[in-house]
Parts: sequence; C-alpha cells; structure tokens
Amino acid sequence: MQNQLQEWMEWANQKVMQAAHRLGKDKAELKTFRQEKEEVEQHKKEKQTSEENTRKRLSKMETALFKASGQVEGASAVVHRLEIENAALRQDMEAAKLHAPGSAASCLEVSKREKQTLMKFQSREKQRTVPRGGCY
Repeated sequence: MQNQLQEWMEWANQKVMQAAHRLGKDKAELKTFRQEKEEVEQHKKEKQTSEENTRKRLSKMETALFKASGQVEGASAVVHRLEIENAALRQDMEAAKLHAPGSAASCLEVSKREKQTLMKFQSREKQRTVPRGGCY
C-alpha cells in the first residue's frame, strides 16, 4: 500500500508540476492577450478621437467655404456693376471724342470773334482818347 501511495503521490506531484507549468505558460499568454486588448482599446480611442477631430475640421472647412462662396458672389456682383459702369464711361468717352473736334472748332471760332471784338473795342477806345481839334 505504501508503494501504491508513493506512486500516487508521485503521479499527483507530476500532475501538479504539469499544471503549474501550464498555468505559468497560460499566465504569460493571458498577460500578452491583456496587453494586446489594451493596445486595441487604445487604438480604438485614438481612432475615435482622430475621427472626431477630422469631423470638426471638416465642419470648419465647410463653414469657411460657405463664407468664401458668399464673398466671391458679392465680389462678382461688384465686378459686374463696375464692368457696367466702365462700359458706360467708355461710351461717354467715345461720345466726347466724337464731339471734341466740333467743340474745338467752336472754341476757335469763339476765340476769333473775341479777338475781333477786343480789337474793335480797343480801336474805339483809341478814337475816344485822341483829341479833336486840339482842345484839351
């Protein structure tokens, strides 16, 4: 009986050693799995934060694009109005160019008449200042 008990004890010790060895191995593997799980969770959190930041930036960009589009539309309206004003001014300038030769001729004619009138006036003034019959 003693031998049988000894065999059973050895067998049990061997099984305990195997279980302890397997437990040590499983413990290391469990630790590795836990680390991997933590890394995956950390990665998920980082990914979620990154996605949220990307959504916020995208929203800001859309808002900025909307504002810029409004400003471009306003600027386009101003440009269109200025183009219309420019065209009107060009037409006025062309009309003035066409009218300029006639105005210059009229101006020359008026200037000639003014000179003639001035000369007549000066001539009459001279006649008044010249004494007649030697009386002063």
